[in-house]
Amino acid sequence: MLPHKDLESFKKKLLITRSKLASDAEHLENDVHASNGSDGLSLNHLADAGSDTFEVDFSMEQLENKENLLYDIDQALQKIDDGKFGVCDTCSKKISKARLDAIPFASNCVSCQEESEVI
Repeated sequence: MLPHKDLESFKKKLLITRSKLASDAEHLENDVHASNGSDGLSLNHLADAGSDTFEVDFSMEQLENKENLLYDIDQALQKIDDGKFGVCDTCSKKISKARLDAIPFASNCVSCQEESEVI
């Protein structure tokens, strides 16, 4: 178990990151909705419409990534509240402080994460 001081530091870092991601996600979502509301084919050349479609798809992918990160951060915050923060979901060993410093929402230790990426 991490010291209380470290837990508070990680919680603060997670909340700041969550706030920024939520704001970014909201802006992306507004952009996607605004783009979907326009009739690109009647106003634009087909090449422009294709470019617009690509931009919307790209924004939607970015939005999905941000939503996934928000979920991971919410899970980490819940683990802090439950007293399970810093414990690997796979092997139940401690996640190194260095890993948590780099990725405070990490749910696996380095070994388990590497193993899951090999598959």
